Amino acid sequence: PPQVTKTPRTSATGSRPKAADYDNVTQEVLTLAQKIYRCMICAQEGFPDHTAKTTLARSAWAESIKQTGIDLHLTPGLAKLITARGSQVRGELKTKTRPLVEAFYRFESGENRKIIKSNREIAERLKDGRGFVYKVLRNNGNEKQGLYQAKIFQKVVNTMWFHNRQDEGVAFPEYFRPFPLHGLAMVITVVECCIDEWITGIRTDINFSGLEYGHIYEGHVASLQAFQRRAGNLGIIDNICIKLHNRGWFHAGAQPITAVKELPISDAAMDAAIAEYKDDPNTETEAE
Repeated sequence: PPQVTKTPRTSATGSRPKAADYDNVTQEVLTLAQKIYRCMICAQEGFPDHTAKTTLARSAWAESIKQTGIDLHLTPGLAKLITARGSQVRGELKTKTRPLVEAFYRFESGENRKIIKSNREIAERLKDGRGFVYKVLRNNGNEKQGLYQAKIFQKVVNTMWFHNRQDEGVAFPEYFRPFPLHGLAMVITVVECCIDEWITGIRTDINFSGLEYGHIYEGHVASLQAFQRRAGNLGIIDNICIKLHNRGWFHAGAQPITAVKELPISDAAMDAAIAEYKDDPNTETEAE
């Protein structure tokens, strides 16, 4: 189809463009592109710089055009509406992870000195040697097992991407099956951010931004990749990512990945009906 350039409807207030400023056709492409961009942030690049944001926005727009069959030009205003979803999805991830971390590690709110001391000790033990990334952490952090298999990671994955059958992990399997290494790095980073909030013993809000956690995220990506290379053919990280997806998929109540679509009427029932017809071909053709 010919390429069409759409411009936003004029805003009476002269404010920054909003999705509602565009016509319905453009909104359709934009909405899907925004969803795809969110997936890309989670699965490919958690804290992109300006150049990377632009590249991701173009890719998301191109994919949306491909899926909708509507060929529209990506304007700077539309690109800005797409990239705005980056900080939104990171904020959502932080908001959903915070109560999970608080409950899982048993942090407590309060001004009691004993509570504050306990919170501080928990946070320090989890942060020491990045102990929180292990499945088992005993003996004040001296005994560690299950690198990158902490149970909190699955809880975050389930809550953020596999809450139900309509969630992104199910709706966009091309980004989340298997769960991506960069996505695992994002989960590790947000869990660390939520632990950091308790490091003084009293929870203090910390912004989950590129300025604060971009370099930490990149460090986790590098460590995961190094472990992947070091483990070689064992495929440890690959198996972890496959399990994160499969368990999330099950949590969402989605149809089993390997399930074959069954016809409403079974083959056996059809065979029985055919045999019945052969025995008496006039059964359903006789006039009433």
